[in-house]
Amino acid sequence: MTNTDIVVQIEGRRRSNPLNPKMTSWPDAPYAPSASAQLAVADEGRRFIHLGLLVIILTFGIGGLLLGHIPLAGAIVASGMVKVADNRKSVQHFEGGIIKEIRVHNGDRVAVGQTLIVLEDERANASLDLLAGQWDAAAAKAARLQAERDIRPELIFPERLRARAGEHPLAELLSMETELFHSKRAILERQIALFADQSAELDREIVNLQEQLRAETAVGRLQAEELRVHETAFQQQLVSRIQLLASQRIQQQHQARLAELGAALARARQRQGDLRLRTVAVRTQYTQGAADELSMVNALLFDLEEKQRPSRDAVHRQTITAPIAGQIVDLQVFTVGGVVRPGERLLDIVPEAEPLLVEARIGLDDIDNVQPGLPVDVRLTAYPARNTPLLNGVVRYVSADQISDPRTGVGHYIAQVAVDPASRVIAGENVRLQAGMHAELLIKTGERTVLDYLLAPMADTLRRSLREP
Repeated sequence: MTNTDIVVQIEGRRRSNPLNPKMTSWPDAPYAPSASAQLAVADEGRRFIHLGLLVIILTFGIGGLLLGHIPLAGAIVASGMVKVADNRKSVQHFEGGIIKEIRVHNGDRVAVGQTLIVLEDERANASLDLLAGQWDAAAAKAARLQAERDIRPELIFPERLRARAGEHPLAELLSMETELFHSKRAILERQIALFADQSAELDREIVNLQEQLRAETAVGRLQAEELRVHETAFQQQLVSRIQLLASQRIQQQHQARLAELGAALARARQRQGDLRLRTVAVRTQYTQGAADELSMVNALLFDLEEKQRPSRDAVHRQTITAPIAGQIVDLQVFTVGGVVRPGERLLDIVPEAEPLLVEARIGLDDIDNVQPGLPVDVRLTAYPARNTPLLNGVVRYVSADQISDPRTGVGHYIAQVAVDPASRVIAGENVRLQAGMHAELLIKTGERTVLDYLLAPMADTLRRSLREP
């Protein structure tokens, strides 16, 4: 007989308790179960209870261990766009102007320095022409003054002017300065020649006076000897006093003649010295005047050069060239004769041979988990997800502060992700990065257990609730 049969028989033999109809009692002793049967039932119940407790303990214990030790990879989902590492370059113009030529189209590849657009600004051209003409006149004058200062026999203009000597305005300037140089040079030479002739005449006069003086000196020696003889003879009473006086008179006249010749010679030499001084003065006046005027002209040249610089730059900027090599995109101007406003963007250039990266927007609540060096899975949305493997990347840069979207005003952080070239090779030739592509990114922030995910909200709630208001 099984334990179940015993229980059924026992239930069948119950009878009502006369003192309490709701209670039942065992029948008379002949129908009561044995003590062994009752113990067997109690043991069977305890076994089921122990088994249930064991199952519960094992379930929660093993589950808790698994939840506390099985890691789950954490990641932040973000959207991004493929961009050139150095960004595409916008080409603008500072002053603006009228479009004269458009030499490129969208999709064209350009080299560094290649002409893109040519503008025209009459004001800048007129200003530069005026200043350039003034500079040419001053430079030609400076060349003439330098030749006059150095007393050069010929006027030689600088190469910058000689190279344009055939141009009409400059040719007239050079001709005028050359004529003025030769005219002033001729005046100087005539004055110097006149002084030279006068000096030569004085030289001849001095030579004549010197010869007369030598002759008179010789005669004077003879007359002095004659006077001494007459004086001796007069003492011996060989000659009369009248003869002695005549000899003395002749001696005095000769001395006067010598003095007159000496004075004339001195005056001639004085005039000759004056002529030399006048010659030097004329030369000095010629050179010093040129030097003084040259200093003023050089100052004017420097001032004109500085004034030309902004005008020359403005004219030079009318030819808009490519700052980098790349491909033309987003061309904004198409009409020759159209007006370009100052600072207006004309076109963009996507740089060649520059690495591509993915720029992602990170939410304000996720930025604390994003830092340079984190691995990233990149999926290009332009390709089918089931056929295209994920690209591997790494966070290269995270912005130091939030950036507000100018359209929505919502703040976000910028993260730049560099894609591993090896993963691009694995993905195949059909998968290629191109600027402007959209991408989905999984930024791996690390591993956490399931228990961490379950307990984190409770821990945060408990931490907030325990703070005093």
